[in-house]
Amino acid sequence: MAPRKSKGSSSRGNRAIPPVPGYENVDLATEGQRESFINQTKREVKQSRFMCLTTLALLWIDVVMRDIFARIGMTRIFGMQYVTYPHLVYEFFSSFAYTKDVDDHANDIITFRLLNENRSLTKREFAQHFSLPLFDEARTYDSLVGYELWKRMTGKPVVDLSKLSVNRVQHPVFRLFLKFCSNCFLGRPNNHHTRIWDVCVLAQAVLPGPDQVDVATILWTHFYNVATSTGPIVMGGLITHIATLYGFVDHGPITSRQLICTEWLVTKTLDLVTSHKTPTGAQIYNWRILPRTSIYLQIPSADVPLDIIDHQIGDGHHYCLPGAIPDHYEEPIQNEDDEEPPIIPEQPPLIPEQPQPQAFHYTPFEQQMLDNMAMLNNNYTQLRNEVGLYRTEHRQSFERMEEQRQADWRRYEEDRRRDEEDLRRTYGPIYSYMAHQGGFASMTTPPPAPSWYDPTAWGYFGGSSSGGGGDDGGYGGDHMDEDRHHGGGMGGH
Repeated sequence: MAPRKSKGSSSRGNRAIPPVPGYENVDLATEGQRESFINQTKREVKQSRFMCLTTLALLWIDVVMRDIFARIGMTRIFGMQYVTYPHLVYEFFSSFAYTKDVDDHANDIITFRLLNENRSLTKREFAQHFSLPLFDEARTYDSLVGYELWKRMTGKPVVDLSKLSVNRVQHPVFRLFLKFCSNCFLGRPNNHHTRIWDVCVLAQAVLPGPDQVDVATILWTHFYNVATSTGPIVMGGLITHIATLYGFVDHGPITSRQLICTEWLVTKTLDLVTSHKTPTGAQIYNWRILPRTSIYLQIPSADVPLDIIDHQIGDGHHYCLPGAIPDHYEEPIQNEDDEEPPIIPEQPPLIPEQPQPQAFHYTPFEQQMLDNMAMLNNNYTQLRNEVGLYRTEHRQSFERMEEQRQADWRRYEEDRRRDEEDLRRTYGPIYSYMAHQGGFASMTTPPPAPSWYDPTAWGYFGGSSSGGGGDDGGYGGDHMDEDRHHGGGMGGH
């Protein structure tokens, strides 16, 4: 990504704005920036403390730590080691401005001055420079995941978000990661406390889940928070990394005090064991798991696997995930110092033989979580299939009921039509005869004619003008030719 500068960049030769005493090499663009620069100099700039890769290799946890950073998308940040330059920090934050794009969060832009020029970066360019993943939509961290991980790491629930002491986390890898967040990546003045979003970032690496944490947005937001606050600045090393985008070269040496201090974790075993050297002559080191008690793990040792996330110590207790501190061990005080001993400048420890690369294995807890997720997915798939089958059977049942209803209705209509035909055939002539012969005259309320009765369809019975009744009482009228010679009708003698 080619470095760029905004329009109206000032040149080094323009000294219209007087420099701030002590920072004559910084050109100021406006009086407003000069005033802001003076206010920024009142803030303490602390050295950003990156990971000491040599120490991680010495402890045999470099592979695990690198894997944790890779799962979050912070592989490039894991290998960073930059010196903090106060003049770059003050110049950056004294001119910092943020503009939000309502259509696409990747086009959000920050403007600032760096190396005496006006600069600007979009969030997309920012994420590319730090090699961080960027998503289509900005994501916020899930604090519930952080609460769950904190309880598993410390054995205690989150009560006060302002009192999440790093000293309560006894797992060395997790504790180092949280110290890195508070001393560099998401730096803040009190490096003995962490924040819930630091724990949420760590949870992305150690707890299986479908969503990946949006580290780019978290870091982008933290830059804005630091720019608008008044406390000490701890993330100057990241500003040095931004300056390299515009041609700055960091020639400053990185000393051990400018890296994450791990002396609280390592002590030489000269006074603790009889043989303090391995057959190869390498020094033996111990992990001091609890700061106020003598609980040690010998390093390097074949008994300590690379995947220490599942390592157990003493009485079968986990000091990892999940790992509550047993009641019979003394807990560190809430706000006590890490008790980091001074660095011994004498002969540096020899690096032991590096272990052979080993394939990464999930811890039993992680494997159990993965198995549970697989079982849930299988149960969900089975339930979805059963619901689909039930819906199909339900629909087919309704279709069969509708077909049966229509068939019953057709049978009913057919029976009704057949009954009407029977009535016409059976009772039609009788009713017609009785009506014409006066059979209903003696009735007080004669029955009404059926709805289907039509007198013209049945002729006239008895006493008709065309026949007059015969001797045999035949059917009168004109219906049957063979009855006409009898005189017709049902008249008697």
